[in-house]
Amino acid sequence: MTQYTMRALAASAVAAAALLLVPGVAAAHEQAAVVSTDADVDGDGLAEPVTLRQLSPGTQLLRIELPSGYVEDQVPGLDGVELPLIVPSVVDVNGDGRDELVLSLALGVNTTTFEVWGFDDDRLHALTTEDGAPWRLYEGGGMSAVGEYGCVPGTPGRQLRTVQAVMDDAASRDGTPRYDGEVVTYVVAGGVAHPAGTGRLEDVTRDDPRAQADPATCAAVS
Repeated sequence: MTQYTMRALAASAVAAAALLLVPGVAAAHEQAAVVSTDADVDGDGLAEPVTLRQLSPGTQLLRIELPSGYVEDQVPGLDGVELPLIVPSVVDVNGDGRDELVLSLALGVNTTTFEVWGFDDDRLHALTTEDGAPWRLYEGGGMSAVGEYGCVPGTPGRQLRTVQAVMDDAASRDGTPRYDGEVVTYVVAGGVAHPAGTGRLEDVTRDDPRAQADPATCAAVS
């Protein structure tokens, strides 16, 4: 081993030791790739610790500490898109008292893409559509589109409502953007989002109540 190599190894060891000795530096470095929250995913009335850890640019690990032990699963991102590490939103999309987690999959220029995860049948998993595909929610859209989601009272519990519309160029020639699209209401049961109703949007402005939804209405009830 050359003297240069020995000096380099010694310098690395000193730097690592210094990092450990500086209060808070090592801890901050370790925690930089982890975010956390609390959610009552099993409906027992007590919130469980939830962590989301970055494993790679396109993969995160979702972990929930239950009274009986922890459950975890990997969250894959969209193809070729880096997963943003953001604290999950705690929601209850069907009002059953079991919280779900809304995870951010992608931050676009104008639109954020989300996936909903829940715990039921003793497993942690992404909620799906009836065909087994991941159930994705969208928020934003910029000037050219509208993407929103929110919750409304259902029978029983809650239903989740999505708004998806694109700008109608011909109808917007007067300078006021107008949009065409649809509103879909979902009933969530057994980890599956079932469409309960669909409404058509035509020639609506962004401030039209039919084109609006508020994610805060899906917040878990404490």
